[in-house]
Amino acid sequence: MHAFVFPGQGSQRKGMGEALFRKYSEKTQQANQILGYALEDICLASDTEKLDFTLYSQPAIYIVNALSYLDSLEQGMPIPDFFAGHSLGEFNALQAAGAFDFVTGLKLVKKRAELMSELTGGSMAAVVGLTLKEIESVLMEKGFENIGVANYNTATQVVVSGPENEITLLNNRLKKEPSLTLFHVLKTSGAFHSKYMGRAEIEFAQFIEGFDFNVLARPVISNVTAREFSSDMIKILLPRQITSQVLWYDSVQYMRSKGVEKYHEASGSHILTNMITNIYEKSAPVKRASPEPVAVTSPPQKKNEPACSILLNLAGNNHILHEDRVIQSFWENDAWYTVTTQDLTKKIEKLGQRLADIIPAQQRAVIFLPQCAGYTQALFSCWYANVIAVPTPVTDSSQIQQRYKQLESIVRDSQCQYFITNDDFEQAIKPLARSYAIKTINIDRLLAQQWEGADAAPRALQSPLDSAMLLYTSGSTADPKGVVISHQGLFHAATSPLWGYTRDSRVLSWLPQHHAFGLLYSIMAPLAQGSAAFILPTERFISEPEIWFQLIDKVKATHSGVAGFAFEYMLQQADADTVSGYDLSSLLSLSCAGDIISHSAYCAFYHKFSATGLKKEILSPNYGMSEAAPLTQKPQNEAFRSVSIAPVNSSEQGAITLSSADNSKIIISCGVAAPDTHIMIVEPEKGALCPPLTPGEIWVKTPCQGAGYFNHPVESEEIFANCHPVSGEKGYLRTGDWGFMQDGHLYVIGRLKETLVVNGKKYHPKDLEILLGENIAACALPRTIFAAEKNDETIIVVVQEIKEDEHEGFYQGVASDIVSVLSHHVSLRVDDIIFIPPGGLPVTGSRKVQRGRVREKYYLEQLEVVWRREKNDLSSSGSKAISDTEMQEILRAIIQQEAKCASKNLAPETDFSSLGLDSIASIRIAGKIKQTFNIPSFKTGVLFTCRNMLQLMDYISSHAPTRQPRHHSARYATYRDSTVLRYIRSYQEQKLSLNYLIEKIKEGV
Repeated sequence: MHAFVFPGQGSQRKGMGEALFRKYSEKTQQANQILGYALEDICLASDTEKLDFTLYSQPAIYIVNALSYLDSLEQGMPIPDFFAGHSLGEFNALQAAGAFDFVTGLKLVKKRAELMSELTGGSMAAVVGLTLKEIESVLMEKGFENIGVANYNTATQVVVSGPENEITLLNNRLKKEPSLTLFHVLKTSGAFHSKYMGRAEIEFAQFIEGFDFNVLARPVISNVTAREFSSDMIKILLPRQITSQVLWYDSVQYMRSKGVEKYHEASGSHILTNMITNIYEKSAPVKRASPEPVAVTSPPQKKNEPACSILLNLAGNNHILHEDRVIQSFWENDAWYTVTTQDLTKKIEKLGQRLADIIPAQQRAVIFLPQCAGYTQALFSCWYANVIAVPTPVTDSSQIQQRYKQLESIVRDSQCQYFITNDDFEQAIKPLARSYAIKTINIDRLLAQQWEGADAAPRALQSPLDSAMLLYTSGSTADPKGVVISHQGLFHAATSPLWGYTRDSRVLSWLPQHHAFGLLYSIMAPLAQGSAAFILPTERFISEPEIWFQLIDKVKATHSGVAGFAFEYMLQQADADTVSGYDLSSLLSLSCAGDIISHSAYCAFYHKFSATGLKKEILSPNYGMSEAAPLTQKPQNEAFRSVSIAPVNSSEQGAITLSSADNSKIIISCGVAAPDTHIMIVEPEKGALCPPLTPGEIWVKTPCQGAGYFNHPVESEEIFANCHPVSGEKGYLRTGDWGFMQDGHLYVIGRLKETLVVNGKKYHPKDLEILLGENIAACALPRTIFAAEKNDETIIVVVQEIKEDEHEGFYQGVASDIVSVLSHHVSLRVDDIIFIPPGGLPVTGSRKVQRGRVREKYYLEQLEVVWRREKNDLSSSGSKAISDTEMQEILRAIIQQEAKCASKNLAPETDFSSLGLDSIASIRIAGKIKQTFNIPSFKTGVLFTCRNMLQLMDYISSHAPTRQPRHHSARYATYRDSTVLRYIRSYQEQKLSLNYLIEKIKEGV
């Protein structure tokens, strides 16, 4: 078989194309008109300085390559079986295969050259003699964090790209390597094929949207995937090529495996054919697996022709067909549990084939798994079998009982017939499985079984629009809704350029795997891009926040994702001296989503931990939701933006008033939209576009968005199928968020539908209000729940109409019930409870409570208060003497710190749900009890089975290493040490920190 290859930038030379310009004068003149200058003058000039400029060299090479191929055909060369091009040459390969004509290709190349030539200051160098693994190992060393591999040309020829000063340092470092034969700095104007070309990628992706491409007549091998292009991938892969590695070695090996033996290079160049000869002579052919993995996507589909899972194919291209390397690492038992490409591939294939035997296509399977390697394997195995995966918001089996009602709602709403789980979760979900006659599939047992079935390819889809996942909106609601995400939508989300990943990226995340942001950031996007992912359990970060910095240093992470609460949490819980020895200078992006970022909290976070090498500009706010993600993100290598507005703009309509007053509110930009995403600001009542700098509801249209809510057609039509106010174009998603645009950046300032976001979890006020009405008889009158800002902190407020002239004990009891219900059912802590007279809530004509007006009255202190519960006022049911006073004092000290309550009101019988513990406080309490009393099995769920301190003390006594009853345990006698008791009393008097106290308690133990 025969392949035709096209060289890229670097192949320019004096006099190039001279004969071709004369022979094809008409096309040459056509090119000159598009370029606005005479190409011959540049190529044939005695001085080649201008020809070496990116702005001129790229169009010149494209034109000469195209004319050279045309000339070869006219001289009788048969049409090649394959086409490939190196970097810029890929445009020639696509043009030769019929994707677009000569003129269209030149317009694309001209724009590409303009964008790339604007990004100067970087450097590139060819390294000969070292293997790719050897170079990547060196680049992991301190000082080379910003250098990446740009071109993988042969087994021992690699081009690196990055800042000029670091390239110079790398040259000095590699001189120590005995196998180095050449280090040559290339004549380029920038750090091409690296993250420093991110702006060019985004702008080129926007530009290319205006073009349509034809079906390819012959296979073209992509630089990004080293596999065949499909026509529908051209708009995605050409922009991405600007920042991605050129996988030339892999591309040649792929063509070799297809039987290509003869190569012809355009323009009389021998650059690529010399590389190909080296590969054929010095590298063994690729041993292909059976069945053969498919290409990035299936070819353009004919009507009713089945497609294959797009994301599964892309992950296969990036990992399965490359060398075996570690691609996922999970922090377990203070060590990394690693997953290699081969291990992941084999398990996905085995599980996928078994699931296909058990579960019919497009049936829904609910996933109950911890944050581990099995989670990724289960997701991809579902897609291998064309099964719809339904993630659940649990990461530990002890959470099943706590969230039973929420999980029950998901099971009912999804109408699933299958649970996918493992040994850790199987027993915990048995009651739920029995209640709904659900078949349970244990992946640990499936993987352990010997299977004699024949290998089978992934089960075909009917269409890329087949459902891949039901993603239930984050948080805890009375009426859960599953967002239907198609294979096509999931592919666009995972491959979005907003993530900014390359194959060199090292992504560290503690985000929950069941949230849209965590799922995409930590699992899907790294797999799609070929990046290494390091995953830390969320609970471990909550209980030991310093470990986040420790692991960034340990793995030299380039990217890390966090929830919005992380900055304030680190300020409160992490010790600057403890982490000062860690080096965070490798971080290029700190992506944050889930809530509006507090400007003051982030700045304080940066200043507190700046000694670690943390760079302020790495903050990359991300905007998205379960219904559509990602929508915007701040580009890497740019400072984050912010504006100061008058406080009134956060709650009232009207144009934004920029303000520098002391009480102004600083809002951080959420970044820019993806190239294929359109955002507009709409006045929701009138359905009209808002004028510039006027806030309104954020509407979006993106290929990343879901198809609607499963089995909720009315809500789906209302949220997902809105029309553009001017053009009438359908398909816009109403986000329910309030914001405005400035200079292409999105600023979110509130929530139109008053969705509460606490610690990254969403709560819908209406669902919470219903929950109170259903569980508390005294809450029969109208009520409202909203978030407010107080002392730069978000607090949760409940305003309830209630009958007047009741006694103090009645109001205290109702308030305690409100705290208990919200804590027990949805792990939400209430900060302020206000009772007002009947009829005191402002309502609309249809009797809907106007939350915005209630909040406004709250700020202005205009609510008519009947009774108010102070933030830390906890009622107690009295006290009961117990024998182990010291243990009680220790537990009281731990719980008091996290619940932020007065210890004098925390009696042994006080129900924990009355403390208003949120999920983070529960995790921290469990972690401290686990550590203090040396009970490795102690988990958060115990706090919901042991309802008060008495039950908790019994549990501790029975599970402590001595395994003796509490009243007879010699273990706790050591707590009678007078020094430890003195420390406890000093802590209660706020003379000591909690960390210091716990250290002394541990010494006492």
